[in-house]
Amino acid sequence: MQSMQGPAKSQPNKGAAIVMEILPAILGIYGIGCIYSGQLTTGIVLLILGFLVVWGGYIAVILGATVLSAMTMGLGAFAYCFACLVPFLQIAGAAASAIALNNSLEKLAD
Repeated sequence: MQSMQGPAKSQPNKGAAIVMEILPAILGIYGIGCIYSGQLTTGIVLLILGFLVVWGGYIAVILGATVLSAMTMGLGAFAYCFACLVPFLQIAGAAASAIALNNSLEKLAD
């Protein structure tokens, strides 16, 4: 008698999923670990939002500082210092994304 169920779905490697979430996220590419672990919608949303927020943030800081510098005859150049904060936000975002992925993978394992 044949089984009506398809082949057993294997669980993604938790460690690989977390590494795949952290390493690209440091560069502003979020959601790769979610996509790998089968959370396609969450991964695509993180990928799009991460790209818009991180790279859009860099563009906004650089363009904003340039405009401010032109308007204030050079005093706005201090605004470029805010570009130094973006990598710290990326690392914090990578950690938060990895923690959220770890929690969701633990719930799936239960």
